[in-house]
Amino acid sequence: MRAAMIVGPRQIVIEEVAIPQPAPGEALVRVAACGICGSDVSFYKGAPDYSISYPAIAGHEMAGIVEEINGAGDRLVVGDRVAVEPLIACGECYACRVGEYNCCADLKVIGAHVPGGFAEYVVAPLNRCHAIPASMAWHIGAAVEPYTIGANVVRRGQVTDRDTVIINGAGTIGLTVLDTARNVIGARVLITDLLDERLDRAAALGADRVVNARREDVNHHVMAFTGGEGASVVVDATGNPDVIGNLENQVAPAGRCVIVGYSDSAVCFSGINIIKKEMTVLGSRNSCNAYPGVIDMASNGTLHLDQLVTQRYEFDQIGEAFQFAADCPELAGKVVVEFSL
Repeated sequence: MRAAMIVGPRQIVIEEVAIPQPAPGEALVRVAACGICGSDVSFYKGAPDYSISYPAIAGHEMAGIVEEINGAGDRLVVGDRVAVEPLIACGECYACRVGEYNCCADLKVIGAHVPGGFAEYVVAPLNRCHAIPASMAWHIGAAVEPYTIGANVVRRGQVTDRDTVIINGAGTIGLTVLDTARNVIGARVLITDLLDERLDRAAALGADRVVNARREDVNHHVMAFTGGEGASVVVDATGNPDVIGNLENQVAPAGRCVIVGYSDSAVCFSGINIIKKEMTVLGSRNSCNAYPGVIDMASNGTLHLDQLVTQRYEFDQIGEAFQFAADCPELAGKVVVEFSL
């Protein structure tokens, strides 16, 4: 099969490699579309990553057709169209025992720890292959994965229609949180970013207020938006330690802070604010049991996955796709690579 191998910083080559063989409990999926995630872009640009090293087949936002099943498919049959959840959990650690397999102590991610979706075929656990309807375009199927990340943020923050939500960061994940919190749950949402183009996409998705953090005082807008009391739920989707640390100034007493932006740097909160506000600080990693709900809402038009995808490239153009995603963040929403089936 053909696979796109990232062999070094900004170096992608398409190579012939063996078709992977599904182990017991796995399916072989012929990939139809795979989205480029921000983590893929960072690896492409040369940022060190604890989970992946050169050369590697990246890609964890996948949709395709089941070609082979090794074991009992649990209603899965050859020929099914599926969105692939890229998580391989141990099933035995504390997180798995309590149903939070997304933060398994020995979690492996397809496209990081094992070969991913920028290839003609990929193997995945049978229980991580989720059926999608024939009416769902392949690039929309690939966009299910980032939407499940947003759904998990909303779950962790226990967002309801009574909440006022602040989202810091209007990249892919911030937009999925916005769409879910605003258009599914019915919460009021203010979202910030440094790029007007991203804020334009947020406005089109129904944000109640957008704020350019490069030009405007974010905290001033937050207080104006919330009547001076702060928001019941604040979200970081930037991974910037300073932005994460500022959540304590945006959250209302008794509110929730949800951190989904990745940073390996120390993050500081004032001890008095943690106590005085009794604020809850929550992490959100990957997603948990979110695929079926996102697929249903994408199918009935409640969620707007079509607005997330801004560019589509053929597989032979994958080098151009990665270069665009890396060099044009103001224009690149979700970039999807498509295969000819």
